[in-house]
Amino acid sequence: MAPVSALLRRLTLPVLAAAALAACDASTVISNPDISYSYRSISLGRFHGDDNALRVVVYGNPFDDPPARVAEAIVAGMQGHNGGPAMTFSIAPAPPPNPRWRVIMVLNPVDFYNTQALCKMTEGPETAPSQDGRIHVIAAYCQGDFAATQGFARAKDVTALDSANFDRMLALLTRTMFPTRNPNDDRRCRTIACL
Repeated sequence: MAPVSALLRRLTLPVLAAAALAACDASTVISNPDISYSYRSISLGRFHGDDNALRVVVYGNPFDDPPARVAEAIVAGMQGHNGGPAMTFSIAPAPPPNPRWRVIMVLNPVDFYNTQALCKMTEGPETAPSQDGRIHVIAAYCQGDFAATQGFARAKDVTALDSANFDRMLALLTRTMFPTRNPNDDRRCRTIACL
């Protein structure tokens, strides 16, 4: 039987090669995620009504599609990708008990990067159409005027709303903004080593 160190060396090369290939592709990138210390995924199942609906507000129209079609594509790309209780992302006005809890997504904002300000805006910032198949998004999960989670995403080779990279970007951004466990919550780590 080979020693553990030899086995690890044999396994390391394929893993590093796969990681290098994935990094070279980099067709979708999620950056600057910020999860508030107060975020709890369990609250997603407590405060959004019977169907667990959460409103998504979309600004921007990267491919000159009807705005309703853009919003529907965003919501479809988010479904089933959040951590915690199952959510129904919706473009319909949010029902009680918390209608001001919502996700705001801005597609291709022009010189606007303040995700905290998204939750206080009454109209979206200026946006631009996509160029060369590139798209970028800023997003925030708002609880009233406060961004509980936020992040940036960008993708290339996106030529239409049904592009695979567009769906991949939305899925990754949703997973990042709605983690199962808050990475800032170290209470569990006091008794169990966190990885």
